[in-house]
Amino acid sequence: MDRFNRPHARNLRTSWDQARNAGARHMTHFMNAMTPLHHRAPGPVDWGLMNDGVTCDLIADGIHLDPAILKLILRNKTSQRVSLISDASCGGPDLLMVNIRFGAKTIVVRNGRTQNSNGNIAGSVITMLNAVRLMLSPWLLSESEVAQMSSLNPARLLRIESRLRIDC
Repeated sequence: MDRFNRPHARNLRTSWDQARNAGARHMTHFMNAMTPLHHRAPGPVDWGLMNDGVTCDLIADGIHLDPAILKLILRNKTSQRVSLISDASCGGPDLLMVNIRFGAKTIVVRNGRTQNSNGNIAGSVITMLNAVRLMLSPWLLSESEVAQMSSLNPARLLRIESRLRIDC
C-alpha cells in the first residue's frame, strides 16, 4: 500500500509508525477529531508534522482550524505537502441557519458552522473557492502555492496529475 489515510485518528504514536512502515503517506482532515498535540503524550498530530514523507489535507474554513494553526502546519509541512479540501456537506458560505437531514441524522447550520446533535462539527459549508481565498490572505501564501495546494497536490495524491491542464 503506497497511499494511506487515517481520518479522525486517536491512535498511539507506535501505531502511526507501523502505518508508515506499511505505506502510510497521507493524513485526511488533519488535526480534526484527532488526539490533540500534547507535550507529554505524542500522537497523530506531531507524527504528521514531523514526517516529511507524509502529506495531509486541511479544511481551511476558519472553523475546523484556526488561521494561526493553519500557519503552524504550513510552516512545518509547506505548501508542497498540504492539500486543501472543503468537507462541504451542504449549502455554501452564505448559509446562516438551516436544519438538514442525512438519513436519520440532522445537521444544523448556524452562522456558517455545521454541527450534529451532539454539538460536534459535522462537515462544513465552505466552498473550495472560499478556502482558496482564505489561504490567499496577505499573511499566508502566494497564488502559486495555493494553486498547488488546491489542484496539483490532490491530483498527485490521486495519481492523476498528468490530466491537469490550464488553458488561457
